[in-house]
Amino acid sequence: MKTSFLLLICALVSLNCANKKNSTSKSEDKPKAELSLAPGHIHADLKITFIKDEEKRKVITAEVLEVLKYGSSTEPVPANSSIKFYVTNDALGTTKDYLILNNKINAVLSKSEGPMMMGDQKSEDLWKLITINN
Repeated sequence: MKTSFLLLICALVSLNCANKKNSTSKSEDKPKAELSLAPGHIHADLKITFIKDEEKRKVITAEVLEVLKYGSSTEPVPANSSIKFYVTNDALGTTKDYLILNNKINAVLSKSEGPMMMGDQKSEDLWKLITINN
């Protein structure tokens, strides 16, 4: 009689512990990992204001509506400022459907290292289009 009573208590305690363990794991939401940007990148809402066709690429001038995220060591880009970025003709693909004058896009851009200039010449301040998230 004592052994069956002890077995019954052990069974109830272990069931109770198992129920508590399952209920706490279901109620706890796991935090979602937020993707970070690489150094020198921005994620921004842009409005296309000018498109220049060059031989091997398009150079797009856009108004920065809002910068949503910066990669580490990326210099700030003010809202309502103008930014130039390019996309090569080889990489154009389906992005050409979004690269239309006055179109608003949500894009990730990478700071492009311009060619070295001699003397007082300034290198062109260009970004490279990485992806459009529309």
